[in-house]
Amino acid sequence: MVRADVGTAAMINASERLWRINQEYVRRLAMARNTLSLLASLLETRWTDDDGRTRADARRTAPLRALLRDADATLSALHDEHRAWRYRYLYESPDSKRIVQDNTAIELALAWFAYMRQVHEAALDAICSMLATLARPDPAFTTVAQGDLWALFAAAVDNVRHFELFIESI
Repeated sequence: MVRADVGTAAMINASERLWRINQEYVRRLAMARNTLSLLASLLETRWTDDDGRTRADARRTAPLRALLRDADATLSALHDEHRAWRYRYLYESPDSKRIVQDNTAIELALAWFAYMRQVHEAALDAICSMLATLARPDPAFTTVAQGDLWALFAAAVDNVRHFELFIESI
């Protein structure tokens, strides 16, 4: 009887760990996507005058606009892939959205999450490389009351990129 209780406790802990991993990954991806959206909106607003005409030199802003579009497409694809993983491996059924409970299903979910994360990490590395090689916009264009959205976006991407540090901490 005691053995069954110990096994159940371990299973609950594994299930809770899986839930925490998913919740934190959702949070970090959302933060990166939201910060990017705010940054893109802010730059478009500051590059355009009240009549809708572009104030900024298009040749100068074209690489940055391309980066924002590419980063948005990449982060959206990562979000969609993570969502597909949740419905395939995290939930017992898509209708109930109850997290898997048996050890085999938990191990399978974690294994596929680790594989997905490797793919995501390469995509996130590409965003970081683009950020590093591109001349950053003037901080006067990217700073708001909460801080510099350019730096906040880079930090948010880095937070998702180094997600394994969170996994190791739980």
